[in-house]
Amino acid sequence: MIEFNSSFFLQLINFLVLILILHLFLFKPILKNLNKRNDLIRSLKEDSESLNKKADKLVEEYNISIANAKKESMDIINKAKAEAITEQNRIISDAKEKFKEMVDDAKKQIQAETETASVKLKEGAEPMSRLLAKKVLGRDVN
Repeated sequence: MIEFNSSFFLQLINFLVLILILHLFLFKPILKNLNKRNDLIRSLKEDSESLNKKADKLVEEYNISIANAKKESMDIINKAKAEAITEQNRIISDAKEKFKEMVDDAKKQIQAETETASVKLKEGAEPMSRLLAKKVLGRDVN
């Protein structure tokens, strides 16, 4: 059994003094450092979450700007295609018009040459027919 004598009380006082000393010089600084460390970890975690949110926002803005750039480039390409088609149609219509003019000029030239050839043939036909008639008939025909 435990005896409650003076040595027990001295040991109890020693134990309590030791607990107090350990509390003041060991437990309290360790708890203080642990609390500082927890606060630092919490602030670093909050900072990392904030940075992650900023990074997500920047990625989203980047994706939006890429989508806008793609849309603008497609608009530019479509506009250029439309302008090219318009220019192509204009060039084709100009070429058709020039071709039609060339065909009309060629027809006029052919008709003029046909008329001059016909006139020359008519002019040359009379002397030839007289010559032929003279040879066939053996006499001059007027």
